[in-house]
Amino acid sequence: MDNAKCLSVVLTKREEEIISPTDFIKEIINQYHLARIPFYPKDKIYRGRSRSISPLAEDLFAKYLAENDDTIEKIYVDQSIVIENDTKRFIPDIVIIKNNEITTFIDLKMDLGYKRDGLIELCKKDGYLLDIVRGKNCQLIEGRNKTKVNYKISNKAIYDIVIISDQNISKIILDNQIEGAKRFENNVKAHVLSRKKHPNSYGLNREELLTKIDVKVDAFKEILVRIR
Repeated sequence: MDNAKCLSVVLTKREEEIISPTDFIKEIINQYHLARIPFYPKDKIYRGRSRSISPLAEDLFAKYLAENDDTIEKIYVDQSIVIENDTKRFIPDIVIIKNNEITTFIDLKMDLGYKRDGLIELCKKDGYLLDIVRGKNCQLIEGRNKTKVNYKISNKAIYDIVIISDQNISKIILDNQIEGAKRFENNVKAHVLSRKKHPNSYGLNREELLTKIDVKVDAFKEILVRIR
């Protein structure tokens, strides 16, 4: 399969198959590898820095949630939200709709390498935001056709932080950040999906890398429990 075709499809599995936690990490590894290659390949062209795979990871995680929780009515990805009678807006990576209400906001981080000591502050900020927006009406604009849609934000809405890898940051710092963030867990909780090796590690092929990564299946399950 040529590179452009690979990049146009997030999953190589059949549409009807449900994504498992291992499938999710395997595809993240795959997309990291593809991101090192020019989207329009030619013998003379080489990339220095890889393309960002964050948008693909958002779509993939939304697919994981949709396939593993049949109570979800709709998921919006990278969605700008405007609260009724307010000009301020915020943009969660993932917004989950159930019973015609927004029940869950999720921010997805590839790792915390760029924000090494900011997880606690992020949870605090998101918890404060929840206090403001719960129970309020809001407007979204669907990306396909720019249709405006209105929803109420549930009085019990949560806002979780999902971190794909624990790498690119000291284990001690990360564990301290996660421990410190636990005081916000009623509203905001941080989840780490994989440990030991980064999905973008070099020097290993895709199959070898997958065997080196500790996929935290319980973290995936915990997210599904929380969003229910």
